[in-house]
Amino acid sequence: MRWIEPPPPSRAQGRVDLARAALTRHPDDPALWRALGGAIAATGRIEALAGHWSDAAARFPDHPFFSLALAEARRRTGDRAGALAALAGAAGASGIERFPLLVRLGCWDEARTIADASDASLPGLLDYLAERPGGAPPDALLAVAEQLLATRPGDAGALHHRARALALLGRTGEARETIGLDQFLRIDAIAIDPAGLRREILANDTLRADPPGKSTHGGRQTEALVRPGDVATPALLGAIRAAVDQYAAQLTGSHGFVRGRPQAAALRAWAVVYNRAGRQAAHRHPAGWVSGVVHLGGGGPLLLGVPDRDGINPCGDTVTVAPEPGRLILFPSATVHATAPAEGERIVVAFDVIPVPGIAPPL
Repeated sequence: MRWIEPPPPSRAQGRVDLARAALTRHPDDPALWRALGGAIAATGRIEALAGHWSDAAARFPDHPFFSLALAEARRRTGDRAGALAALAGAAGASGIERFPLLVRLGCWDEARTIADASDASLPGLLDYLAERPGGAPPDALLAVAEQLLATRPGDAGALHHRARALALLGRTGEARETIGLDQFLRIDAIAIDPAGLRREILANDTLRADPPGKSTHGGRQTEALVRPGDVATPALLGAIRAAVDQYAAQLTGSHGFVRGRPQAAALRAWAVVYNRAGRQAAHRHPAGWVSGVVHLGGGGPLLLGVPDRDGINPCGDTVTVAPEPGRLILFPSATVHATAPAEGERIVVAFDVIPVPGIAPPL
């Protein structure tokens, strides 16, 4: 697998400084505003990113990109009212551009108008069908999921919704096979520096309590995992990439998860710190191919294959994995998972392997 690695923190901040300097010289160039926004996003500073997009949207009210970017940034900070206001300013955006945000913000009436005029390729359509009030009939959800999987066999969102629709239709064996947790779960050990990781994570200046839109309850989560001067954290990410390479190389068969194995991928990782009673609510990672956790020690177990908010569990059974220092857990990103409440301090590094399309493997 070819890894597309982000720039180190010092270089990411350097990009911000360069983009800001260029924008100071040419403040009316929208391309430079977009470049600076991309540079700020790479630092994980969501509040700063929202401020930047706010300034850009004010300067370029006729550029819907900036209003859409501002709406998404405000949504990520938990400011729903601000996100809706920014979205209203993106009147010039197409329905396809607006639709995913409408779904995330629960604007069902406007989303319905767009969905009714679109086909199965509409981004966010599956989430709309599953989450709109009343939901969609499971056979309709199944049809759209299978249409998408015909061209994107490893798409985690489509696999999840296919499995969920099959479970609702009583086809439990097919639902379980669609996720494939029993086939693709791997539990292994990985070399870590627990003391170094704990020190770097607890000193991380992007560690925030219960970030809006995340499944963390009673804990803290990083916005950007690697910070300037970190040593143990970059070493861990290198070890994770090596473990994923080995995992991917051993996969065989025609399952959609295997056929969806990416040729190129990015590793998106974050740390979560829980105190007593901190936990992860049931959730999944729709952007990933495979997801995972590395335990630094302590806390409650990881629960893989849990019922969603409607009580549907496509996996059939829940797998409980106890935390142990250095334990690496890999599972399909379509798997709904949670944690039991922590017992004392619990620190983990969680991650997604995100496919990067359009990049061929090296010859």
